[in-house]
Amino acid sequence: MNPWEYQIDYGAADAMYFKANYPNNVYWGGGSPCPGNHSFLQVNGQDEDWGPFSDGETNHTYTIHRAGNGVAVTFQIVDWNDGNYTNNECHIDVYIYLDYVVGGRVADWTGQLVAYFAFSGAVLVGAVGVPTVKRLRLLSG
Repeated sequence: MNPWEYQIDYGAADAMYFKANYPNNVYWGGGSPCPGNHSFLQVNGQDEDWGPFSDGETNHTYTIHRAGNGVAVTFQIVDWNDGNYTNNECHIDVYIYLDYVVGGRVADWTGQLVAYFAFSGAVLVGAVGVPTVKRLRLLSG
């Protein structure tokens, strides 16, 4: 993912960490946790624990697992650093994958749903419909 800039040409953030004096690349050499133990990328209006810091070698990529329940999931980017959305730039990509069980094991998913959230000088909220997770079983005859 491309970290978004919470102050153009100064500071960047990803789902949960930020860097002041942004080096303008994905290699930060370390990131500070979001202020107040929040997350910059929220799910359904709530903070998420996105896990340990991911630097350039893993492209600021974070994963959480949730069972779908057939209703829309909302994602929101919150600028906890200065609250000024007019000086933000870039985007966060959200990929939603569906796992299914074949023969008691989780199989590879055959596609992905991508939500692209870009800044336009306003508080950013997007909703994506997520299907109910279905368990599939292959039977031999």
